[in-house]
Amino acid sequence: MLTPRLFKIAVFLSGVFLILDRLLKFLLQIKEIKITLIPVLLNLEFYPNQQGPFSLPIPNLITIFASALLIIIFSILAYLKPNLRSSLLIVLVGAISNLFDRIFYGYTLDTFNFLNFSFFNLADVLITVGIMIIALQVLSKRIK
Repeated sequence: MLTPRLFKIAVFLSGVFLILDRLLKFLLQIKEIKITLIPVLLNLEFYPNQQGPFSLPIPNLITIFASALLIIIFSILAYLKPNLRSSLLIVLVGAISNLFDRIFYGYTLDTFNFLNFSFFNLADVLITVGIMIIALQVLSKRIK
């Protein structure tokens, strides 16, 4: 069950991660520096990701439309499903940050380089973690 305290924590952490995401994107885009976080594994650097989600070749306009539609659907779900509100909020914050990038830059500003293979940002992490929490919440409710 969602408690008011848990919701406040989710709101606070989502805000912190949104600020960190925007700050990292801004700083790495301006400075174009590369910082090794874990040698050979993970770097912090600017990467303009012009592909769609999961690097699929989807035009930007379609991605913008689909993202806006999903944000509306998840917002409605957050209103209708109070027990999922915190995890939906986490997904929404990430989705809004990436939508902002697509509208104002024409691509997402990725900041993490994993094995020179996968590029992502904190907004992507929020979306992924939020979806995983939702899946766990739904599955645990069905198992009971």
